[in-house]
Amino acid sequence: MLKAKQLFDLLEIVGEKLTDNIHILMSDVYDSHILNLFTYRKYVIYHSKGHCIVVDKEIADEDEEEHINGYKYSFSSDLYEGFKEVSIDEVIEFIKALK
Repeated sequence: MLKAKQLFDLLEIVGEKLTDNIHILMSDVYDSHILNLFTYRKYVIYHSKGHCIVVDKEIADEDEEEHINGYKYSFSSDLYEGFKEVSIDEVIEFIKALK
């Protein structure tokens, strides 16, 4: 989860982006009862090498042991059929190159 947080933090700096090789999209979900309470943020990254990566941050449940400051982070490169898997370390490197 620490590497997923590192990647998420990099994406927060880079933000949404569209280049020849990469397209980064961001979406937020807020609590419907409390307008400003952020509950979930997701980045979807499409890379020209055939990757589709999803990185997200959401409020951890109170009983969850694994969390960082009340949030849990996740990374996936195998959610969607037809895209190539990639390691989180490789994704961190190509996001760092965008800064």
